[in-house]
Amino acid sequence: MARFLKGLNQDIANVVELKHYVEVKDMVHMAKKVERQLRKGHVRPAFNSGSLSSWKPNLKREGTV
Repeated sequence: MARFLKGLNQDIANVVELKHYVEVKDMVHMAKKVERQLRKGHVRPAFNSGSLSSWKPNLKREGTV
């Protein structure tokens, strides 16, 4: 199941991994359903995979300029 999930489009995989499934065939049906919904625009990707995040690490250390 992990290999199947890894091979999916990232947007589809993000949604499918949040759903409940027991067998691979359940994952396949879920992935097909999510893919159809993404095409129609009914589902947004679950996570932002781009660099649009406003969080930035504080790289300043004490004792440095």
